Amino acid sequence: MKNKIKKLFLICVSFILVGCSMNYSDVSKEDIKNKNIKITWISGPSMLIDFNGFKILTDPMLGTGKDAFVMGNPNEMFDLKKGPNLKTFTSTVNEINLNTQEIDLVLISHAHEDHFDQKAQKKLPLDTEMLIPLFDKKTILKMGFTNTIVLKADETKIYNFDDSSIRITAVAAHHSKNKDIHSILGEGNGYFIEFKQGAWKKTLYWTGDTFLTDEIKKSIAKLSSIDILVPHVGNVGVHGSLGQLSMKAIDVLEYSLYTKAKNILPIHHSTYDLYLEPISKFEKISEKQDYILNVIKEGETIVYK
Repeated sequence: MKNKIKKLFLICVSFILVGCSMNYSDVSKEDIKNKNIKITWISGPSMLIDFNGFKILTDPMLGTGKDAFVMGNPNEMFDLKKGPNLKTFTSTVNEINLNTQEIDLVLISHAHEDHFDQKAQKKLPLDTEMLIPLFDKKTILKMGFTNTIVLKADETKIYNFDDSSIRITAVAAHHSKNKDIHSILGEGNGYFIEFKQGAWKKTLYWTGDTFLTDEIKKSIAKLSSIDILVPHVGNVGVHGSLGQLSMKAIDVLEYSLYTKAKNILPIHHSTYDLYLEPISKFEKISEKQDYILNVIKEGETIVYK
């Protein structure tokens, strides 16, 4: 098999994606080739997904530079009864110019500080609509957010606008292969998103922090075919008391092959000193695979047609 690693359709932007104002009310079938979704990788687990001007922000991480966010360090050994030492994590991103007033929806996989940081908690309007896991409901309400909707695994929320629709289904996510550790960290969500406009359709599965456990396999079996898989990488926690908390290259390969996704867009790597494994390892083991691997940098946009 020839190497299908591709970095096509990249549109470099300065950490912001501005949707075009267009009238889609009279779209012919011949025009289906012009349909697309635009995904800007902001940082870590944060993406800005734009479909016909409807903007979805995933796991908002807006801190930058040397003081990106503060969190207990999962990469060190510590007494589980006392918890980890707090650490200020560094980001390779020095500026994020995102207009949070333009966000239509926020998807939360889970509310740990490396997925919903202190700066995002301050910058997002408190009435921003959010889809969240049940486990994090109290935490997010305490932050002051007032427009939260809990989605449990297999539950769905549909957004209709003009002649387009976005169907979002929560998928179970297991933060650890160890059931005891998973129960401490709490049940999170991945999300399966179906974008439709007329006869045109594109699907995306954002995994969140998870592993391919038997339960996750059962959840994936309920999904339709996956055009774009967005897995979390980084191999976080592998040297710490909690153990491995995010996938490494071989885990993502297994996930990619199991889902039979056409395109793989890995995120949750490189941005922070929290992440332990470089994305180059996944690039290397993907060289002889049939899927298309799209590795982009923070602030870049990829267009899927």
